[in-house]
Amino acid sequence: MLNDDIIRGICAELDGFEAVLLSLGLASRIFLEPALDVLWKRMDSIELLLSVLPETTLVNGKKMFLKPIAPSSRDRLHFYTSRVREFYDWERDERFVHDSVYAYLGHERPIFPKLRTLHITHRLCSSNSFTFFLATSLMVVSWPWHSRRGAVSSPDLGPSLAFLVSKSPGLKSLTLEEHTYSGLSLSLRRLLVLESLSVRRLSYLGADFIQTIALLPRLTDLSLTIPAAVVLDYTGVKGGFPSLTKITLEGSTSDTRKFLAAARPQALQDLTINFNLDDQTPRPADIATITHSISSFPFLAI
Repeated sequence: MLNDDIIRGICAELDGFEAVLLSLGLASRIFLEPALDVLWKRMDSIELLLSVLPETTLVNGKKMFLKPIAPSSRDRLHFYTSRVREFYDWERDERFVHDSVYAYLGHERPIFPKLRTLHITHRLCSSNSFTFFLATSLMVVSWPWHSRRGAVSSPDLGPSLAFLVSKSPGLKSLTLEEHTYSGLSLSLRRLLVLESLSVRRLSYLGADFIQTIALLPRLTDLSLTIPAAVVLDYTGVKGGFPSLTKITLEGSTSDTRKFLAAARPQALQDLTINFNLDDQTPRPADIATITHSISSFPFLAI
């Protein structure tokens, strides 16, 4: 533990000069393992892994496998990838990697068996490739990461979300942006330890969506965009949200009024409201009801 603390302290002071840290690790075997843990804690591209494998080649500007990965190469790969805790898929860094690489890397076992944080772009989460990133250790997932607004098509990512939940039921933070997620409520019901949920700019929410998230026993932080022209069922919601302390809400004044009047999270301490005024003119009655609801939260600092 002492060596690990020393290495992490040095790494923080280096501010990005990983080569120096690596030199320190290579100079003394006592520092090597903790140095590698720090250096490989976060990855921003799968391309780096291909430098570990001699079986790769370049075809039409994209890296792909020339031949099957030898057992020794796969063991070498997992020697490094087992240290990765965070993966941020920057699409610009992946444009030189052939899509077949992801499936092939994870064919026998997960690429990152101890991964805790996954931010993945639309290109991967809408394909079969993302399944090879999944691990039971995942706690934070955001996707699509840096979503492309104004896309021509909006693929259904519901099946991918269901698979994610089945593989990583211990998720504590989930961010979903845009696109369509069929079976969303069904998937969310399985996340019994979820603490933070962000659902932004989705075109559709099932009528039972509010009822579903109201029953999540550990949910403390909710960020929600209520789509226009979507009717949500608030039946039985009163008394729900037992642990919710923070809400960021975006929608029309009418939708905001309905949510706050029905939900009434009694532990609420932090509330942010962004009104969407594109679809309608605010009604004074809605504003009055919203103000009354806000004043009724006992722990909310105004």
